[in-house]
Amino acid sequence: MRLFLATMLPDAVGEAVEQIAADVRRQAGDIVRPVPPGSAHITHAFFGDVSDRQLDELRAAVTDVARRAVPVDVTFGPPEVLAGGRTPRLVLVPVLDGRQALFDLQVNLVLAVRRVASFERLPLPKAPHVTVARFRRGAGQREAERVARVLARVSPAGLGMRVDRLQLVESLLMPDGPRYTALDEVDLSA
Repeated sequence: MRLFLATMLPDAVGEAVEQIAADVRRQAGDIVRPVPPGSAHITHAFFGDVSDRQLDELRAAVTDVARRAVPVDVTFGPPEVLAGGRTPRLVLVPVLDGRQALFDLQVNLVLAVRRVASFERLPLPKAPHVTVARFRRGAGQREAERVARVLARVSPAGLGMRVDRLQLVESLLMPDGPRYTALDEVDLSA
């Protein structure tokens, strides 16, 4: 099964993220593909294919870190375009306040998981963010600029949440996009 570790967004934050995606689609056209409704999250680590044995070891590693971690209050910045070179990849909402504390938690999680067989090279996390939408194949600089103009008019003022739990999520790839199912949830120590 294909797994990742995340914190799913509370309803109000998820709805705000979906509204940003809807605004981009309405104003910039079919350039982006929004994340499926109800699936927006902060990714802490992506594991890829995981066996049943590895799943038990992952659960143990994540639970161990969560027991020693404290919840992190985060606020989000204005949405932006993330590009790989000249190719736009994502529309995202970055974590601003709480970024370092959340990043430290993510690093601790990755380091713990690296002790599980075949995850020794699990990459360190990227800057904490929520993916709003992905650019369609073939999008270029012109499309990125068009979306950036739309994003300049969209502001999720005051958007924030408490990261107080982690979900181990299965990602099933379907023709109409991924479907996510939380297999496990662990609370961060208070």
